[in-house]
Amino acid sequence: MSGLVNYLFFDSIYGVCAIAVATFFLLKKIRKSSYEDNLPFTAALVLFVTGVSILPSIPMYGFEKKVLSGIEKQPWVRVIYKEEVGSLTEPLTWFSSSIGEISIVQPTDFCCDFHLSTLKYNSKQLDLLVEPECKEKLISFSKADSEGIYRGSDKNSNLKMSENEYELYCKQDWTVERKAVINRY
Repeated sequence: MSGLVNYLFFDSIYGVCAIAVATFFLLKKIRKSSYEDNLPFTAALVLFVTGVSILPSIPMYGFEKKVLSGIEKQPWVRVIYKEEVGSLTEPLTWFSSSIGEISIVQPTDFCCDFHLSTLKYNSKQLDLLVEPECKEKLISFSKADSEGIYRGSDKNSNLKMSENEYELYCKQDWTVERKAVINRY
């Protein structure tokens, strides 16, 4: 049932249209006791425009709230990238855009490796194991296979590290996060 409600009200405009039409006909019946001839149409139009303007943005704000509340509870995680999104067709985002993509890094239980996760609204989470070689300024990325095991590939191994990657993985102090990773168990 909740899947149908989500589809009707958040993924499409059919639910908003149905409520606006029901409001129109309900107010048209009540109109006989009112002096305002345009009351049903005006009320249905206002309800429709309000619903179409607000409802499509609500799941995106829910994604933002869920992601940020999850990160706040994890002291071993650092946010390295945030992209706020808005849309001309979603007037609510004109005033307050929401996070559409966020990338986080956390140290692993191993000595110098990191776990990089990119979360996008309406997309599958991308998880990578990052193995920086700071002395040689090389970096390797591994993606988990269907069994959940991170396996490196030749094309993602020993790549030249960018300045941003070198700053993030080699120059920044990760001792607080590493202690938090060890203490979380």
